[in-house]
Amino acid sequence: LWAAGMAVSAIYSTPRMGPIFGGMILSGRKVLEMIISKLKGRNA
Repeated sequence: LWAAGMAVSAIYSTPRMGPIFGGMILSGRKVLEMIISKLKGRNA
């Protein structure tokens, strides 16, 4: 299971305050890179 953006805040019950949309984009990009690495057989 991979989580990104505000879903991570929901999982860990942390506040979602701050620049949400910029953080969601960066979080989504980071998790995408981790998934691609995992699918290629490298450790993420």
